[in-house]
Amino acid sequence: MYKVLLVEDEYYLREELATTVNWEQYGCKVIDSVSSAEEGLVSAAVNRPDIIVTDIKLPGIDGLEFLRRVEFGAAIIITGHHQFQYARDALRIGVSDFILKPIDDEELHKAVRKTVLALSGRNTQGNTDSLDPVYNDNKARHIACARRFIERHYREDVSLLDAAEHLGLSTSYLSRIFQEKTGTGFVTTLTEYRINIAKNLLQDQSLRIEEIAQMCGFRNAGYFSRIFKRHTGTSPSSFRCTLS
Repeated sequence: MYKVLLVEDEYYLREELATTVNWEQYGCKVIDSVSSAEEGLVSAAVNRPDIIVTDIKLPGIDGLEFLRRVEFGAAIIITGHHQFQYARDALRIGVSDFILKPIDDEELHKAVRKTVLALSGRNTQGNTDSLDPVYNDNKARHIACARRFIERHYREDVSLLDAAEHLGLSTSYLSRIFQEKTGTGFVTTLTEYRINIAKNLLQDQSLRIEEIAQMCGFRNAGYFSRIFKRHTGTSPSSFRCTLS
């Protein structure tokens, strides 16, 4: 299990962080909950947490300075709206995600899930941990959700980034598990789905190639024809002729 350290000077918020999330569900355990960065430094030295959740604004040493002084696998920072840009800059020092006050439960869960998955992915690449079954289950679920995203949004100008943000995941993680679980990339899967839809639509002789391209999410007929030929070996019009 991943060890979690909570650093938050507001008592009720600290309790909320500890109890709102079902940490065990994510393969985690809260090993300490402290009210200041100074206490956090001591706890981190003793407990060596894998994940740290900390407020930016703390008495004495602020949350970012605290993180600079300790070792951690991943971190989530809590910030107010007026500190939003400050929080974004924190991503540069290895913070995996941030959440705004007042904390929304769903956003908190997304941040925890994203952080754990990012951490587990790094561990897997380094062959330092064996994954808890929950992570393998999460991978399968995320692939299924990504496929549903494709099915619902293939007509739109969508990308790997759009899918990752919709699922609350990092693009690198989603790309990696797609390749791992399907043997192909997200973009290739999206394109192949669009091509299969196009093949069905080409059976309708009343639809122009331009219309089909738009209906399948391609930006224009020329681009559609090039991609279609690349995947099928023939142009859309030639493919249509074979159907008649």
